[in-house]
Amino acid sequence: MNDYTPADIQILEHVRYQLSQRPIYPLPQSPAVQAPLPIHFLPQPARDLVTSSASAIGVHPEIALACLFAAVFIAARGNFRVRLADNHTEALTEYILVSAPSGQRKSAIVEFFRAVLISVQSEMQAAYIENGSANDRNILNAAVKKAEAVFADQLQKKTAELGTVDLARAALANDLKAIENLRKSARDCRSLPRFLVDTSTPEALAIEMDVQGEAIGIFEAEGGIWKNRLPSNRDDIVLKAYTGEPFASDTRTQGAVRLQSPIAAICNLVQPNVFNAVYINTDLVEHGLVPRVLPLIAPSWTPLEIPQFSEVPIHLADWYETLIRTLLKAQRPAGQDGMRTIHTLAVSTEAKAEFDRFSQHCRGLYVNSAHDGAGGYQAFLNKLAGHAVRLAGAVHLMKCPSPQNHPIDAESMQCGTAFADYFRLHANAAFDESTRDGISHAPLILKWLRRHRHPEFTERLALRGIGSNRHKVFQVRAGLDVLSQHGYVQGAYISKGLTYVTNLNLG
Repeated sequence: MNDYTPADIQILEHVRYQLSQRPIYPLPQSPAVQAPLPIHFLPQPARDLVTSSASAIGVHPEIALACLFAAVFIAARGNFRVRLADNHTEALTEYILVSAPSGQRKSAIVEFFRAVLISVQSEMQAAYIENGSANDRNILNAAVKKAEAVFADQLQKKTAELGTVDLARAALANDLKAIENLRKSARDCRSLPRFLVDTSTPEALAIEMDVQGEAIGIFEAEGGIWKNRLPSNRDDIVLKAYTGEPFASDTRTQGAVRLQSPIAAICNLVQPNVFNAVYINTDLVEHGLVPRVLPLIAPSWTPLEIPQFSEVPIHLADWYETLIRTLLKAQRPAGQDGMRTIHTLAVSTEAKAEFDRFSQHCRGLYVNSAHDGAGGYQAFLNKLAGHAVRLAGAVHLMKCPSPQNHPIDAESMQCGTAFADYFRLHANAAFDESTRDGISHAPLILKWLRRHRHPEFTERLALRGIGSNRHKVFQVRAGLDVLSQHGYVQGAYISKGLTYVTNLNLG
């Protein structure tokens, strides 16, 4: 029996009454981000497309915005980069990760923005097959499989003869080399054109990029590549495909891959638990992949202030289709045979001044965050100015039919910096350990409370209830803060210290 004093009982009963008068709100699956969407910076057609597609499909405009940027980066196919100085260029691509719970119509909005990419891809694949190119590649692939089967049989016999696999491989070195050459010929044969791939291992991603002009896009309403969480010893292609750095790999099964300037554009709309798993993965954060990602946490409120559309107006759909088709069919600048060439976009003097101002702002943010020990967030801040340039470049592509013939202007750079700062606020929440702990532990504590119906309890009792061997006091404290904010419990200081009172209406 709890040994409460009369004063304790009076305090607890008063808090219990107050709590019974409070509404109970559903627990959040994601942190709340106070980040007004700076949509007014977008060019008019892009702004209207975002609002109309969001309204017609029934999603938050934030999600539609992420999909628009993703489609532009995918369509650009690594054919553009931005030069700010002789020693500073940025590849025109981004990795975007959107957290949105079930019921947010993630698949519908992705399919809307993917439709043009898929349509052009299908047209090019049909032309490829009509020209008979597919037959050549299929023949070579069949020859590779046959040669591999013969080699496997020979290897087994030779291993039995010589005693070890290594000696057998050495004896069959010429046969193995012949298979590798045949495999390379199959890869080098003009491949079925693809702009998009589904979930892929890093090795398969590198090979696909090798046969697709070193550029590929991943655009899905699934966890995809993030569910695999890419261990750091295998994510080099993903890191280098963000910056366009040369990549080389040589595996026994896949052979050699050599990429001059690979570019991937990635956008996944995922469940909050997948999103959170990415940001608690210390390996990915410290290895540098996660700080390269633009995070977006979809709001829980329903947008009521955007214009209502039953469908996207035809003139906006036409503008978007023309934009994506033009980018997909853009010609690279002339260069030597076999060399990857890229258009370099200049920035105007005014745009460079805007970039310098924002870079100074980023440095200030970095210094002010140093005392928090938020390594992942600080790494993101280190890349924030670069994100601004990439976003400004995407806006420039939306505005200019021949983007390489015009410098990026101050208006586009201002748009890039505004959206970079918008994504920064989402990154701040995504990297916040306390926020993540609160969201993940509040449901655990609530489940325990509903099972045992404690009228009041302490942090220590809650920790024992959910498992002190698996969880920490600070995690329970964060979970209790979330429960308190949503009306499930309320803390009260009595003679024994902090005690939590349970709302009798918690269900």
